Amino acid sequence: MTKMRTRAQLPRDMSVEEKYEKALALAKRGRRKHTKEVIPLLRAAADGGHPMAAHALATWYFFGIGLRKNFAIAVALEERAARSGIVEAIFNLAHAYETGEGVKKDQPKAVRLYRRAAALGDAVAAYEVGRCLYYGIGTVRNERLGSKWVKKSKDMKKTTKAGRNLSRHR
Repeated sequence: MTKMRTRAQLPRDMSVEEKYEKALALAKRGRRKHTKEVIPLLRAAADGGHPMAAHALATWYFFGIGLRKNFAIAVALEERAARSGIVEAIFNLAHAYETGEGVKKDQPKAVRLYRRAAALGDAVAAYEVGRCLYYGIGTVRNERLGSKWVKKSKDMKKTTKAGRNLSRHR
């Protein structure tokens, strides 16, 4: 007699990458429809060290997709992804530190993170650096330099789709 497997149980022979890819495929077919299958796959892949899985799971926590919103867990996951250079995670961390969602508000750290994401090609992060400089958020106010960063972000948007560097980090 074969043992029935519940949705939460995962095949042991799947690699971290396979778990992440399966989660992506299921999510593309309908996040809400496949939530009970996607979340355990993302968790297992993130726990196995997959940075994009950690980032993806963090967004589910940020937005409450199939889970209760939990900014503290989301930030912890984004910290793991950011250490691997996931630009979207770095940007999300910057926003969290600027607003104090899930972490103690630290605007100077937010500016450093926005700069890091901008250096990795994120045009929206470059705009945020400019905004912070222009208004003196987390840094010394410098309208001239802030305006230069905003212009730089516009130039970056011309070379990247929707202003984001969409390359996959694995």
